[in-house]
Amino acid sequence: MDIAERRWLAKNPVSPWDGIGIIVAASHPGAINTTAPIVDYLVNKHKTEVALYTSGKINDNMVPNFQFSRQPDSITKYNNVVLPKATDQATLALISTSSPPDIDRCELPLASQIAHRLDDGKKALVVLAEDNIGGLRSVIPQLNQHGISSDRINRMLLAAGSAIRTYPEDDFGVPRERMRVTGSATFDGIKIEDTAAVNKEVREQLEIPFDTLVIGYFGMPSQEPHFENMEFRSTKLVSKTIDALARNHPNRQFTFLYRRHPRENKPNELRQLLPENRSNLRVIPHEESQKIPTTKISATTDLGVALGSTVLTEMALRGSKGQTLSATGSIPLYLLNADGISVFGYPDHKYEIPIPVQLGAAAVAWNDEQLLSIMENALFDSSSRRQIAKRQATALKTEYAFDITKSAAELAVSEIEQLLLVSQFSP
Repeated sequence: MDIAERRWLAKNPVSPWDGIGIIVAASHPGAINTTAPIVDYLVNKHKTEVALYTSGKINDNMVPNFQFSRQPDSITKYNNVVLPKATDQATLALISTSSPPDIDRCELPLASQIAHRLDDGKKALVVLAEDNIGGLRSVIPQLNQHGISSDRINRMLLAAGSAIRTYPEDDFGVPRERMRVTGSATFDGIKIEDTAAVNKEVREQLEIPFDTLVIGYFGMPSQEPHFENMEFRSTKLVSKTIDALARNHPNRQFTFLYRRHPRENKPNELRQLLPENRSNLRVIPHEESQKIPTTKISATTDLGVALGSTVLTEMALRGSKGQTLSATGSIPLYLLNADGISVFGYPDHKYEIPIPVQLGAAAVAWNDEQLLSIMENALFDSSSRRQIAKRQATALKTEYAFDITKSAAELAVSEIEQLLLVSQFSP
């Protein structure tokens, strides 16, 4: 019974939210990061009925650790997603980024049941929400195979302006007029984050001195066939580079914060690849910091490294708030070697190079040999850091519609409200 249903009962919602039951499915970290803030805004502001279905490892800590403004009225465990019996009440399904095998547990069963309701002439709407640019590319074909064809996708809520071009209408079939740029609710938390306070909290918790440079690495799930050898190669390369960095700068103190993917199934094998502690290098494996949310870990790092994790986008957007060069948590470094580039071609479609890289809002190593020198520039070269910070606060901020006065969840719910009004689903 690995599926959890959190249900919030309606609390006298007003039109157009009365008579609407909202069903949300999330089985992937990106999916819950995107949908949980939207769910919270719905139940807190509009008091509507919501059922959130989650499965897998995100049930261990990600969902329980999310601070819902209003706790669910019930939490129930199931073996399968089974929607309540269809009534005259309209249903709105919200689905976000996921990938096989996660999507098989909650999202696809939900899609199949919504498709059956539509086939039977019941009132239902389908909304997709990105966690990051292109994240729905592998979702849409899967939904199509389970009865949610492109013409049944009523809205796509996009993370950034350029996301529209990653869903060619000829390939995906979703009309452009159904797409809206709301920004990603995944990144809402950093709009109100006190990064300096988070940095202080985490460093005290992990006993890291404030004059120590912290480098974080954010891994991919090695057990998936596409990532297995890749993740082992990347962890080994980054570990070797961190060791070389410490050797090159014996008068500086470094801490390496290793964070494996939440769904990682081979932790012991990967841990063996980490560098050894040395006089000016402390290595903190995942197990020693796993109770601390990844967002807080990234806020503590002077430099974050990954192949293509959304954690790096989060770091770049943190920088768009206009923090000073000495602030932590805002300098990402993408390792876009052959392995990193191949991430954006999995499984069926070619993804774009990450937008922070395109806009110069991040450091990037294009091959293994560059990694050490790029890492040193990102840590020690004020000119390089200043250029990255400027691009974050200008081009990147505009691209992601990153308005710190409004949450992406609020904008997403506003779009859903407009959809309900034009669909005339309210009594």
